[in-house]
Amino acid sequence: MGDSILKWDVTSDKIKAMSQNLIDDSRKKCEEIIKSNPSNSQILKDLNELERNLGNGYCYINILKSVFPDKEIRDTSKDCVADLNKLSIELKMNKALYDFFESARSALDGNLDTESQRYLDKNILERRLDGLHLDEQTRNKVKEINEKISDLCVEFSKNCNEESTKLIFTKEQLDGVSENLLKSLPKDTDDNFIVSLKYPVYFPVMKECRVPETRRKLVIAFDSRCVKENTKIFEQILQLRKELANVLGFKTFSEYKLKLLCAENPENVDNFLNKLADKMKILQRKEMDSLLEYKRKECEELSLPFDGKINPSDLKYYLNLREQKEFRVNHSKLQEYFPLSVVIDGTFKIYQQLLNLKFEEVHDAPKYHEELKLYKVTDNLTNETIGYFYTDLHPRDGKYGHAAVFGLRKGTRLGNQIPVCIMVCNFTKATEDQPSLLTHDEVETFFHEFGHVMHQICTKANFYKFGGTSVERDFVEAPSQMLENWCWQKESLKILSSHYKDGSNIDDQLIDDLIKSKNSANGCFNMRQILFAKMDQFFHTTGYDSNTAEVYKKFCKEYMLQDLEAEGLNMNAAFEHLTGGYEAQYYSYLWSEVYSEDMFQTRFKGEGILNGQTGLDYRKCILEPGGSIDAKKMVTNFLGRAPTEEAFLKAKGADF
Repeated sequence: MGDSILKWDVTSDKIKAMSQNLIDDSRKKCEEIIKSNPSNSQILKDLNELERNLGNGYCYINILKSVFPDKEIRDTSKDCVADLNKLSIELKMNKALYDFFESARSALDGNLDTESQRYLDKNILERRLDGLHLDEQTRNKVKEINEKISDLCVEFSKNCNEESTKLIFTKEQLDGVSENLLKSLPKDTDDNFIVSLKYPVYFPVMKECRVPETRRKLVIAFDSRCVKENTKIFEQILQLRKELANVLGFKTFSEYKLKLLCAENPENVDNFLNKLADKMKILQRKEMDSLLEYKRKECEELSLPFDGKINPSDLKYYLNLREQKEFRVNHSKLQEYFPLSVVIDGTFKIYQQLLNLKFEEVHDAPKYHEELKLYKVTDNLTNETIGYFYTDLHPRDGKYGHAAVFGLRKGTRLGNQIPVCIMVCNFTKATEDQPSLLTHDEVETFFHEFGHVMHQICTKANFYKFGGTSVERDFVEAPSQMLENWCWQKESLKILSSHYKDGSNIDDQLIDDLIKSKNSANGCFNMRQILFAKMDQFFHTTGYDSNTAEVYKKFCKEYMLQDLEAEGLNMNAAFEHLTGGYEAQYYSYLWSEVYSEDMFQTRFKGEGILNGQTGLDYRKCILEPGGSIDAKKMVTNFLGRAPTEEAFLKAKGADF
């Protein structure tokens, strides 16, 4: 197993020493490479080794920052991540290393395989986009700006992770909330319920609670997360990004970020979002009119004042109510069929069959927390171990608050390193009388995130730079989005479910009602995604100097047809996507669905969602290459033709 099984017995001093050693070793290795012969192809292996060692160390310390139970370790790791980010910027901005890349490309011209040539070309292009071909004063300015941005992003993320707001409600104030959820909530000394803003608590309460004032207090608290600390930080980051783009000769930061992506430029993104918004608005208005009628009737029944509009605190509740009434979807009943252990077993079974793999738990693995589990992945075709993955599935104070897959060891054939990653989620914990029960949304989240795990594990790229999910940002979600479809098919839902009390199968009618409801909120959901994508593009094109809270207010009105329920609310203060890699690229969640829906509808829908041969084609064409091939080329190889928007629009209910 070697160093694939990580050790977690860390101290602040050990982390600091590891970080400093990484910095010293990386600088030394960089200098050795610069002095070497650029005509020797061995230098590509040396460059890969430099990136691999630095990447391994960075990923390890970054996961400590994000999930380690001890706050002192998280704080130390945060500071070290900031130092390592500065080192990455320093290496990226090293003019001598850039010149060496250029010399190597000239010296090795015509003597490299396709992936090696791509590796050199990508490194050179990325460095040119950072201004390495410009004068020394400009280069120093770019380096300085990037370091400031990096420090601010680390601080922003830490504030989000440390957010621990809790609200107290009586049972009457939580009227309508399922007994399953109430049992999972902690109580204060007066036997009142403690409600956090963590996703597994906040979203179900917003869907189920009949008390408007409770929902209003929660939505205000949710959009107030980190406002005091992070609003200023986010607005500083926007200013620095504007400055960076201008220094590098780009009109906007968005233009700069999209240069290497599938969308290519802001105009294409804008056209895509506008086209989709035009179609989604039609569905959204119909949905909102329907929700308003449900609200009017309920206000009459409960003798509540009716204000004639759907507020942000109303949306999830009335969407859920409409789903129950029109599609008869009983989410509380449905949840009883999705105990976490069954969802895990079912997900593993489906992925193993589809991709011809075997997962085995490693029982004696070191852990940083008792809930951590480690699994070994074996390729059934070759009987070789191809990777490991951890799962960390429940919330803790100070832990990363969303769902994500963190790479720990990226797979690379050069250096013979097999991949290791960790799937971090925040599902409710088991109670004394019931296991952790997932909503269908959470089942979809689990299945989606596990798709990222498989993308990491199945990689066969030679270079560390191209391993796993190191693909274009507006494609990286496509493989996992494609696999979300399994959560809406009867055959796979049967595998993912059984009742937590008696193990009985989920009722066919319950599944049929669920599947019929899939597109019931397409207008509202996709307009919310368009809101985020549009707001992101605004911030990174012309809105650098804006009051971000006012922008959020304006965009909610324009795209969600809603007024905020208090002044000073700003979801951007906790919108980690825009400080953690999706800046000017949030559109990619929608853009990548063009690919994901085409892949599902064209191949799996007709050939079978558990068809092992189709799964192997998918593994070979989409998962194994990593970033060693352009995304559009990978999809074309899998489909046998270029991708189109037809399946995407059909899936959205907008093919009209």
